[in-house]
Amino acid sequence: MKKQVVRAPLTGDLIERFQRTQKFPLDGFQKEAMQALCDGRSVLVSAPTGSGKTIVAEFAIFLARESGRRCIYTTPLKALSNQKFRDLKEVMGDEVGLVTGDVVINPDAPVLIMTTEILRNILQADPARVDDVSHVILDEAHYIGADGRGTVWEETIVFLGKNTSIVALSATIPNADELATWVSSVHKPMDVILHVERPVPLEPWIAVSKLEPLFDKRGKLRMRTFTADGWVESPQSSNVVKELHKKGMTPAIFFVFSRMGCEKEAMEVIRSGVELTTKEEQKAITKAVEEALTQTPGMIASNATKAWLERLSYGVAPHHAGLLPPLKLLIEILFQRNLLKVVFATETLAAGINMPARTVVITSLSKRTDEGHRMLTVSEFAQMTGRAGRRGMDTVGYGVVLASHRYSMNDVVALFKGQPEPLRSRFTLNFNMVINLLANYEEAQCRKIVEQCFSQFQNNATVAQLHTLELHVRDKLDARDLRCPRYPDEFERGHLLGLHDQAKKAVADKRELLTSLEKNSKGSGQTESIRMLKAAPFHSWLVIKRQTEADPEFGLLLDKWQTKRKDVQFSVLLSGNRLCMLKSSDLMVATGVVARGVPGYVRDQADNMSYNQVRRLKGDLPWDQWLEDSGLHAADFLPENKEPRQLGAARLAFTEAEATWKQMHCFDCKFQRRCKDEDKETARLLRDQKAYNEQIEAIRGKYWRQFKVLQRVLEEGGYIRARKLLPRGVALANLRTSNELVAAETMAAGLLEGLQADELCAVVSGVVAEPIRGRMAWRPVNPSPAVVTVNDEMIDIAKHVDRLLERCKAEEISLYVVFDYAGMVQAWAGGHKWAHVVERTGIDEGQLVRHLRQVIDMLNQLKDVPGNDENFRERCLSALALIDRDIVKEVF
Repeated sequence: MKKQVVRAPLTGDLIERFQRTQKFPLDGFQKEAMQALCDGRSVLVSAPTGSGKTIVAEFAIFLARESGRRCIYTTPLKALSNQKFRDLKEVMGDEVGLVTGDVVINPDAPVLIMTTEILRNILQADPARVDDVSHVILDEAHYIGADGRGTVWEETIVFLGKNTSIVALSATIPNADELATWVSSVHKPMDVILHVERPVPLEPWIAVSKLEPLFDKRGKLRMRTFTADGWVESPQSSNVVKELHKKGMTPAIFFVFSRMGCEKEAMEVIRSGVELTTKEEQKAITKAVEEALTQTPGMIASNATKAWLERLSYGVAPHHAGLLPPLKLLIEILFQRNLLKVVFATETLAAGINMPARTVVITSLSKRTDEGHRMLTVSEFAQMTGRAGRRGMDTVGYGVVLASHRYSMNDVVALFKGQPEPLRSRFTLNFNMVINLLANYEEAQCRKIVEQCFSQFQNNATVAQLHTLELHVRDKLDARDLRCPRYPDEFERGHLLGLHDQAKKAVADKRELLTSLEKNSKGSGQTESIRMLKAAPFHSWLVIKRQTEADPEFGLLLDKWQTKRKDVQFSVLLSGNRLCMLKSSDLMVATGVVARGVPGYVRDQADNMSYNQVRRLKGDLPWDQWLEDSGLHAADFLPENKEPRQLGAARLAFTEAEATWKQMHCFDCKFQRRCKDEDKETARLLRDQKAYNEQIEAIRGKYWRQFKVLQRVLEEGGYIRARKLLPRGVALANLRTSNELVAAETMAAGLLEGLQADELCAVVSGVVAEPIRGRMAWRPVNPSPAVVTVNDEMIDIAKHVDRLLERCKAEEISLYVVFDYAGMVQAWAGGHKWAHVVERTGIDEGQLVRHLRQVIDMLNQLKDVPGNDENFRERCLSALALIDRDIVKEVF
C-alpha cells in the first residue's frame, strides 16, 4: 500500500542546522551543492575520493526528512548498498531500509538503500511507488559509462519523476558539464559542483630494487628508465611490504588483478615472517574475529575461510569477490581500524568501499579483459590511487607502482599526470525495456524516450559537429566559379569537361578493343606460321615478311628448332648471300618447293646466330638460278588485304572516335589542366558532403532502428501484439535478467512446472548463470536426471530463439544456458552442508554465495509474474526456503 505523501515546508537556515550535526566544518563545494538542493535543483558532485562527497548525500537525506518525504540512496553494487545500509543504520536505526532484489529489509522506511537496478525496475513497473520520494542519490555516478551497467543508470534518470531531485556523486569526471546538461534536458536542471583538490595530497613513488619517490623536490623525474637496459622484474611483494612498514607507509592496499594472485601475494608476505602487528593489535584482531563468528557462525563452515580467519592476526589479508562476504566485511572493518596493515585486493575494492589507506600499490599497469591484455586507463588508475591518504590522519598519501619491463617510465608518468577519460555512454537496448515501452506508450512516445538516452545526447553533439562540417563544405561549393574560362558566357566548366572526358574515354575504349582484335589476329597468324614451319622441309622456299622490312622477299630454309615458349625459330638464306635468324612471326608462306644443289657449307654457317642477326657468306651462289628453277614469282605472294570484318570495323570506329575527341572545345585548350584540378576539387567536396550526410543519418536514427529490430523479434516471437502482452510477453516484461529471452521462453514453455523445489532451484541456476570465461578452477557436480532433461530442452529453446534472432537481423543478442552450477545449487537446496559443497567442488565461497543470491533473486521474480497459479508460487517459496539458509542467509 502506498504511503500518503506528506510535504512539510522547508523553513529556517537548513544548511546551518545541518552543519550543527557534523563533526567538521563544511567545505565550500559542499555548501554550494547543499544550496542548489535547497533551491530545488539536482546536483552532480565530482570530487576526488575521500573529499567528503557523501556529506552532500547526507544533506539530501536531511532535506527529505525535514520535508516529510522519502529519500532513496542507490549504488551500482550490492556490496556497496549493504555497506551503506550498515553505515546509515548505525546512525538512523529503523528509519533505514534495504532493497537489493534478493534482500528486502524495512521497505517502507523513509530512507531506502537499493541498487540502481532495483530503482530502475520500480520506475518501469510501478512509478507511483516513488511519488513521495524527494531526493534520489546516485552514488558512484561514473558507472553510467560502465559496460552492462550504464544502461540502467540512464533509464533511471529518464524515468525518474521531475519532482525528485538527483544527487549524483562521483570521482573526477572530465565531461561533468556534458553529463549534467543531458540530465537537465531529460529530467530537471542540474548544477555541476566540481572539487578537484584531493583532501590528502598524493605523492607518486616507484618500486624497482627499492622504494623511492618518482619525482624530486623540483618536480623532475628522478630516473628516466628502470634499468640501463630497460629490463626489470617486478620486486616481490613481501620485500615491498617490509620496506613500506619500515618507512611508516602502512596501512597499504596492493591492487592485484586476479583473485588467485591476491591470495598468493598475501601468503607470500605471511611466509616471509615480516612482523606487521603488535601483541595488542593481534589480541584486538582475535577479539574482532570472535565477535564476527558470534554474529555469523557459518563463517567457519569451510576450511578456506577458517584458515584466513586464523591468519588475520598477521596483519595481512586478501580482498576479492571469491571470499565469503562476512569475511570480506571483517577484513574491511579491521583495515578501517588500522589492525590490518596490508590488503591485497582486486579492482572492485576501488568502487566506493570505505577502505582508505596511507599507501596504494599498483602491482601492474596492465590487466586482462575479455578482449585481451590492455593498459590501465587514467580513470581506473585514479580510482585506485584515490584510496591513498586518510583524511584527518595522513598529511600525504603514497601511490606506488611496481616497475616492470612490460611498461616504461613514461607509461607510469602518463598515469600519474594524465587527465581522466571522458565518460562515454554504454546505453544498450534490451528486450525487457522494449516490451515495457511498447506495452505502456504509443510509438511516438517510445521513440522520444529511447532517444533521450545519454548516448544519443552525445551522438547529437557529434551530429552537430558533422552539420558544421557539412555546412562548411556547402559554403565552399557555393563559392566555386563553375564557368568555363574560355567561353564564360556560354558553357559551364563541368559540362565541357564532362563531354571532353567522355570522348576521351570513348577513344581509349575503342583503342583497347582494336589492340585486342589485332593481337588476336596476329596470334592466329603466328599459329599458322608455326604449323607451316614444322611441316616445311630443309632447303624449301619461304616467303619472308620481316617487321623491319617494307616488302616480302624469298628465302631458303636452312634450319629450325622449337623454343621453350613453343615458338619456332629458323635460319634462312636470303638474296645477296645473307644468312639471318628469324621467328615464326616473320613468315608469310612456306611454299613447299625445294631448291636443288644448295652447298652443305651454307647450312653449316647457320649455327650460333641470334635473332635478326645477319651474316654474309663469301663466294658466289647461283641465287637467281635457284629461284628461276623453282618456278615461283614474287607477284604471286604480294600481301592481300584479308583483314577480318570485325577488325576493320573496330579500326574505323577508333578513327571516328579520335576525330570527335579532337574536335572538343577542351582538346587543345590551355586552361584544361587548371579546369581539371578545379573539377577534382569540386568532386572531392561533393564526396565529403555526401559522407557527412550519410554519417548524420546513421547516427541520428541509430537507437530507433535498433528498437524496431527488437520490436520485430517480439512480434514474430509471439510476445506482443498491438501493444497487448501475450502470455510469454507477460513473463518477459516481469523478468529482469541478462538472459531474459531464455528465462521467458523457459517459463512460457512450462518447463518449470512439475519440478520439485530443489530441481526448480537447479533449473533457475541455468537461467541466471553467465557463461564462464577462461579456465574453470572448480569441479562441477552433476544434477539429477530431471534437471538434465530440462537443461536439454532449454538448450533447444535457446537454439529456436537464436534462429528467430537471426531472421530478424538481431544476431548480436547473446543467449546462453549454463548448468555448471546446477549440481551445486541442487545439493545445497537438498540440505547438504556448506563445507561439503565447497570442499567437494573447490569453488570460491564468495562466487557460490553470489550465484545463490542470484537464484534467490530470480525465484522472487518468478513467483510474482502475473498469471502464475498458487501452486507454482508455493513451490517458488519452498525453493527459496531451501537455499536461503545458514551462511547464505547470514550474508546480504
